[in-house]
Amino acid sequence: MKTGLRIWMAAAVVTALALAGCGGGDGGQPASITAGVISKIGSITVNGVEYQTKGARLRMPDDGIGKDNPVILDQPQTQLQEGMFVVVKGNTNGTTGTATDIEFMDTMEGKVNEKSGTTLNVMGQFVAVDNSTRFVDNNGNAIGFANISTGRKVKVSGLADNMGVLHATYVKQRTSAATADQEFKGFVIDTPTRAATTMQLGLTPTAVTTALTVNFSGLTLPSGLARGSFVAVKSTTGFNAQNEFVASSVSLVASMANEAESAQIATRELSGYISLGSAAGFTVNGQGIVSNAQTTFTGGVAADIGPGKLVIVKGTLANGIITATRITIL
Repeated sequence: MKTGLRIWMAAAVVTALALAGCGGGDGGQPASITAGVISKIGSITVNGVEYQTKGARLRMPDDGIGKDNPVILDQPQTQLQEGMFVVVKGNTNGTTGTATDIEFMDTMEGKVNEKSGTTLNVMGQFVAVDNSTRFVDNNGNAIGFANISTGRKVKVSGLADNMGVLHATYVKQRTSAATADQEFKGFVIDTPTRAATTMQLGLTPTAVTTALTVNFSGLTLPSGLARGSFVAVKSTTGFNAQNEFVASSVSLVASMANEAESAQIATRELSGYISLGSAAGFTVNGQGIVSNAQTTFTGGVAADIGPGKLVIVKGTLANGIITATRITIL
């Protein structure tokens, strides 16, 4: 990840999903939904847009704050922090806006196995860090990379590249030695058969070489799970002797970013690393994107689009595909 990249980035995910939303305009401003990294706190700034958050509904499902029990934000708010990859629904003129709904979900929460000068190994996954990565303790206080310890559990938010390396924008270290319970969110790379007991999950749909092997023996998989599904896998026991992540539950991720398409949402915006394709048609974190003669490019030209490129895409969503009006190459 480039230094200072948080100013531009939009996790998924999570963050990394088909973007949709609901709601109407406010004060003449068009409604939008965007996925991005918080680069500034007070209000919150995501993808260069400063959103007022007072009165917005905050959902953090990993912390038990969900659709039916959102936190209503006041000013100042302390739940959101720089570096978090969030989904924001609201109204914006492209420079400022008002958030109506905000959602944060981490990418993984698990044990730090190894640590080097620029990477962590968390749950067997490569996590890249740099001086734009925000590190905090369990109380949300800023710490340094030097304070991150092997054997401890961390919550990680960031963006995965085409090789399946997670570029961390936010790392929260828990208070004590890691317990066995851990969680991983990823894309189903292979379709489990009726007789199968394992499946492969990747941080991107194409991250085959860095895929996590999940053992779901004894569980009933959720209806509708298929290749490309984005799922959350929890484990109470961690890894077995075969280095398989032993699932205690497997669930399809129900995010604001998965909501049905709505004509009331004028624009969609997301950022991430291109996993495959070219300017005519490419994929960012599982979301299909196309460009056309009306698409404008900044930071490069159409010929620069390809796997591994970090981009911000703005456009409209129809039939599950975003048609880009603007692509920024970072």
